[in-house]
Amino acid sequence: MNRMVDYVKGSDHDNWHWCENCTQYPMYVYEKTSVKPNSYLCEQCREKEANGNCHCRELMHTTPEPEIRREVSEVEVTSREQ
Repeated sequence: MNRMVDYVKGSDHDNWHWCENCTQYPMYVYEKTSVKPNSYLCEQCREKEANGNCHCRELMHTTPEPEIRREVSEVEVTSREQ
């Protein structure tokens, strides 16, 4: 299966980012592409991807963890007011 990664820039002068946990990941997207750019790739995103610490849904190689649901028993709450 071929994964489509979104590369984004926050301004015309910004580098391309793809790891959403990058400290430089733009809050507002100026430009977006699914084709990997040849230059101006964010060094922090490269490092995070190499370390396996890139928070990019398209690059995660595992299936999402199932949502954990816990049943909470009813607890009687009493007031301490006198």
